[in-house]
Amino acid sequence: MSTYQHIAERAAQVPVRQLCQVLRVAPAAYYAWQHRRQRPTVEPAWQVAVRKAFSQHSQRYGTRQLRVEVQAEGHRVGRWRIRRVLKAYGLRAQQPRSFVPRTTDSDPAVRAAPNRVLGQPAPTVPNRVWVGDITYLPR
Repeated sequence: MSTYQHIAERAAQVPVRQLCQVLRVAPAAYYAWQHRRQRPTVEPAWQVAVRKAFSQHSQRYGTRQLRVEVQAEGHRVGRWRIRRVLKAYGLRAQQPRSFVPRTTDSDPAVRAAPNRVLGQPAPTVPNRVWVGDITYLPR
């Protein structure tokens, strides 16, 4: 049981100031605790909008993109407030994996495409023969 709860239980029999003096607690601190305890815990609409937008976008949006989404819904909120809400709920944007080009199959049984330029005469003007390699593209 906290000190403030003890004071709240005994407040009917003994004056609050006297209890606070005995327990060495500032009366203002007790009343602030009482005020916080009585305040309704209704979640603001913008916090609901932040969490909804975060889940709608597969938990990939960071504070910048979330701010744009939430402000489009009419809520005036900044990045740092959104950051605090995400941290309070333990939410972190998932970073997409970076693209890593894969090399070609080095299996000797796989036949490479035929070289169609070898049997042709040498080009005489620029921009007649183009050559490219697309082995880095994922399958």
